[in-house]
Amino acid sequence: FNYLFTYTKNQQPIYIEKLDLEIHKDYDGAVLITTVALASGVGRILFCKIYNLRFLTSYKMLMTSFLVIGSSLFVMPYTSIFFGYQIYVVILLCLLIGLFDGCLISLLSPIAGNFCSKTEKSQLVGIMVVILAIPAILGPPLAGILYDHQYNYKWTFQLAGIPMLIGTLFLFVLMKWVQLRNKNKMANEIQQFE
Repeated sequence: FNYLFTYTKNQQPIYIEKLDLEIHKDYDGAVLITTVALASGVGRILFCKIYNLRFLTSYKMLMTSFLVIGSSLFVMPYTSIFFGYQIYVVILLCLLIGLFDGCLISLLSPIAGNFCSKTEKSQLVGIMVVILAIPAILGPPLAGILYDHQYNYKWTFQLAGIPMLIGTLFLFVLMKWVQLRNKNKMANEIQQFE
């Protein structure tokens, strides 16, 4: 369900290059797209290893990836305040977006495994990929509409970051509710045995 909050995240690499051209007229934005893609590949490997260590749960990793991607997208238009260092800040944000996008993708299978049996896991992963495709289809036309009205990509990035931050908040509240419910359930079971 939380993958619905990735709305417009998937189309942002297209617009990172255009946003960068608004900020730096003489810079090649293809470097930023390559940075996101390479960092995503590294993130998939890195976060699979972290998940296998059982140091963090898949839900905490998912919350972290939503938070980092959403925050990075939200602040992307404001890199112009770092006069002289804008491109380095944009590259850092692209690295963060790529790394945690890799985290998000690498969590598809473990999260699907929490909800169903091994035989149904591939079907659920397929459904999750379809849900991730919805923002990829709807995001570019919406970004184009926003650009036609605003003539810049500021709102595109802000509106792409907000759903990710809402998804983080939603997942945090849901996790706390489940923990509280399980704690109350365990307390009730202990009282029944006494």
